[in-house]
Amino acid sequence: MHLTEPNSTGKSIHTSTSLRRATTADVAEILALFVGTVRSTCVNDYTPEQIDVWALSAKNVDRWTAFVTDQHFLVAEIEGAIVGFGSVDKGNYVNLMYVHKDFLRRGIADTIFDALQEHALLMGFEQLTADVSITARPFFESKGLRVVKQNRKQENGIGITNYRMSQ
Repeated sequence: MHLTEPNSTGKSIHTSTSLRRATTADVAEILALFVGTVRSTCVNDYTPEQIDVWALSAKNVDRWTAFVTDQHFLVAEIEGAIVGFGSVDKGNYVNLMYVHKDFLRRGIADTIFDALQEHALLMGFEQLTADVSITARPFFESKGLRVVKQNRKQENGIGITNYRMSQ
C-alpha cells in the first residue's frame, strides 16, 4: 500500500479521509486490511494462537461478501486506498470495525463510527451495541459504550475473549 505517511513533524500530510459504501469488488482489500490489522495491533492483548484463529476467518470469503452486501458496510479511503471499514447489522449492531495498522489514531475510526451511528439513528435506533476485542474496548468506551458482559468464545478449540458493549 503506498499511502502518504506523516511528515517529519509527525503531522499527517495525506488528503482527507472519504467514506463510501463498500462493494463486493472491495472484499479482497478489506480482507487484507483485516488480517494485517489483527496480526499487528492485537499482539499485546491476544496470544499468537488466538490471533491465528481470528485471522483465519478471512478465509471465508463468501461470509465477508455477505457482510458487504447484507449490512450497512462502509469503507474509509485515502488516496483511493481502503484504510478502514465498519459495518452495522440489524440497524444498530456494529459487526465490524477495523483501521489499517499504519493509519491508527488519525480519526479514521471516529469517522467510521460516527457514520455508522448516524445510520443507526436514521433507522430509528438510539443505541449501538457491539462485541469488541480487548484491543478495541478503549475506543468504544470513548464513544460512550459500556461493557454489558465479557464473552469467551471458542474458535477451533481456542478461547477468545471479547466484550458485549452497549450505549
